[in-house]
Amino acid sequence: MTENDTARVTEELTEPRSPGDHRTAAGATVVSLPGEIGLLTATALSEKLDALTTHARPDLVLDLRSVTFMDCAGR
Repeated sequence: MTENDTARVTEELTEPRSPGDHRTAAGATVVSLPGEIGLLTATALSEKLDALTTHARPDLVLDLRSVTFMDCAGR
């Protein structure tokens, strides 16, 4: 992703989204992650992110602003 793409994605992240939403911005998939990321949620989250990156342009941006806790399982 170029610096200009990163700037556009950053600007688009200012708009609030529903928890767990994903959308495309500047050619990247942007995923909004809410709440806690830990042992109980890491497997499901990993599967979701894997599924979102299986296409030709697997660029991924994680919006972690709503994450309140992340343990080592969230890596």
